[in-house]
Amino acid sequence: MAKSTIHLGIEAGESALKFALLDVKAKKVLRTEVVHLEKSPLSSSAFFENAVTEWMSAHSLPKPACINVALPAYRGTIRDVTLPADADDVHDYLRWELCAALGVSSPDDFYFDYELQPDSRKPVRAIVAAFRRSLLDVFRGIHKKDLQPAVVEPDLFSLLNLYEMADGLASELRCVIKADRAGILAAWGNDSGIVALRWCATTGLGVDPDSEIFPRLAESLAQSIADSGSSYKDAFKAIRICGELSTETGFTDLLAQQLKIHGFELSLWDSFLKLSLNAEGNFPRNVLHCCGAIGVALRAAGDRK
Repeated sequence: MAKSTIHLGIEAGESALKFALLDVKAKKVLRTEVVHLEKSPLSSSAFFENAVTEWMSAHSLPKPACINVALPAYRGTIRDVTLPADADDVHDYLRWELCAALGVSSPDDFYFDYELQPDSRKPVRAIVAAFRRSLLDVFRGIHKKDLQPAVVEPDLFSLLNLYEMADGLASELRCVIKADRAGILAAWGNDSGIVALRWCATTGLGVDPDSEIFPRLAESLAQSIADSGSSYKDAFKAIRICGELSTETGFTDLLAQQLKIHGFELSLWDSFLKLSLNAEGNFPRNVLHCCGAIGVALRAAGDRK
């Protein structure tokens, strides 16, 4: 029997699961959906397992060859580390850097992952992500073997993978914004990897009216991107946006106006050059919310350490 080419990507949000079912051989997104829950999907193994099982059963979906999970970067720590030329063991050096950044004597309480830049053969930098191991204990406690994730990674790495696999990365710099209500991440990258990162807090969302928060947030984010991207401004003009806030026109319209002042153009990341979208089960809103899930679904078992 032919091996299944169906992958399921899941991004675990604050109180939601964002699903993306892909046929990786056909390069087709079969279905995307956001399921809102009464509590964090990572509150327990049983809760996560039941939520995934119920979603798959509700749609009579084919059994995926693998399930991959993306964790929001704001749930952990992200660092851009320059590697010394005399570092004999990159892995050990990054563990030491991680301890220094977190102020701990041992990294044993943390799971850490990294992307070497520009490649693993001659790395000069590394983007390091760390999450408390207790967060990943949820996945270790899953009883059904076919629901245990083959890959768990930060959504930042999933987004870069999506850009590379679905749109193609070249020497030209690209910028993508993942704007969620819990926080906003902006990343610049090209075929050599992630070049720069910026994080923008969303303090006030859910407390003050959006009509009051959105103008301040759009202006602050646009200024941060303009300042951060000043060294690369001539290298890129177009910026793609995804995430929960990307479907809030009251926010994206204001952000587009503010970015235009600085010479940038904003567009929605709701379509891809190298991935097709199944007409049934994919709505622009779902696709925009599920870019992290799509990116991690494109991973194969063994892609990550």
